[in-house]
Amino acid sequence: MINQELLDIADEKANVDAQKYVKDFFRKINGIFNGGFNVDEYASKIYSLLKYEKYDDYRIKSGKCDKVIFKYLASYEFNPEFSDAFKNAFAYVHEKVSKIYDTEIKIAREKEQTGSMFYNYYIGPNDKRAISIEIIIEAMKRNISDEDLNHFIVDYINMDRTKSFSVSKKQAFKAEIEAISNSKKMDPEDIKKFIIAMAILFGICWISKLSFEAKEHKEQNNTNKPTQSYFYKGTSSSSEDYYGIYDLDKNEYVIGGEEVARL
Repeated sequence: MINQELLDIADEKANVDAQKYVKDFFRKINGIFNGGFNVDEYASKIYSLLKYEKYDDYRIKSGKCDKVIFKYLASYEFNPEFSDAFKNAFAYVHEKVSKIYDTEIKIAREKEQTGSMFYNYYIGPNDKRAISIEIIIEAMKRNISDEDLNHFIVDYINMDRTKSFSVSKKQAFKAEIEAISNSKKMDPEDIKKFIIAMAILFGICWISKLSFEAKEHKEQNNTNKPTQSYFYKGTSSSSEDYYGIYDLDKNEYVIGGEEVARL
């Protein structure tokens, strides 16, 4: 009973801390919303949605659900009212983010390397919006200047990929080791050599990836004011190119001039 009581107290505190975390999260970035928008009420709704989707308070209060929050913003959950300043920033960053990913897809197709890491790093429209919002918010927190924004976008994408790659690499290691262990017994020294070899292979692949991006995405011209128009490459299975506009207010793309594709 003593242990259960202590656990209940800990859970209650985590609940309070998690709700506070989400409120503070939005209060710190309230500049992305219109002046009359009720940020605290919006934070409460987002917290409720996190809980509904089974994210626990311990993960929420430790910041491990931040990416989920960015996705909620990108998919317009509870109709957030964004400020004009944020819309302008989003138009600029989203264009840069789309270009980085779509260029990789284009090059992979041209070289018939659709099994390469460049092709496999394709992300969909909603994920592009989510990481664009994440980059803007992180740039705000770090006080990144306009002059450094282009470099920050590329660096942030590389950093985000490194984290994701580390997680997938760990899972790959575990799967490979389990498969080998289940098929036959390996000497501990052989397992050690296998892991080292895999680590070297993944390391070489990732260094090649970063080198490619460093070459492809050097400092870009940052003098022209961006618009909300951008060149959009289709899905990884598509062979079509689109010129489109994403409207934050209506949460929709305009593709091919007249046709509207709601996401």
